[in-house]
Amino acid sequence: MLTFKPATVEYCKLLFDWRNDEITRTNSISSDIIPFENHIKWFNESLKNINRKIYIVFDNNTTVGTTRVDIVNKKNIISWTIAPSARGKGYGKLMVKSFVDMLNGEIIAIIKENNIASIKIAEFAGLKLDNKKNNILTFKLIKK
Repeated sequence: MLTFKPATVEYCKLLFDWRNDEITRTNSISSDIIPFENHIKWFNESLKNINRKIYIVFDNNTTVGTTRVDIVNKKNIISWTIAPSARGKGYGKLMVKSFVDMLNGEIIAIIKENNIASIKIAEFAGLKLDNKKNNILTFKLIKK
């Protein structure tokens, strides 16, 4: 069973490493390498931001990924990263489905068109393709 724990400063370096992983960067909307100083600033600001929640996802005591929700205009914009060591083991679908189940209202995921794994994860979680612009897909689910 997966557990979601709010991110704390002790996870800053771990999330930095996952974010700069080559596969993660390839599949991210922004594929630039992030300098550690920039990540620390972003992470600390994120922890203070009442409209952003970051969770570390565990399977027992093993970290398997991270999820994030940004509340923008009453919409839940979600994103996720699977830990490099946990890829290909089915955690993505389970993690994002569980995360979506925790949320209410409009849920949006923005995914690169060639990121097939994340598209399948979003669809498994119940999100449907809503829009395509350039090579960016927007998936949406409205929960009442």
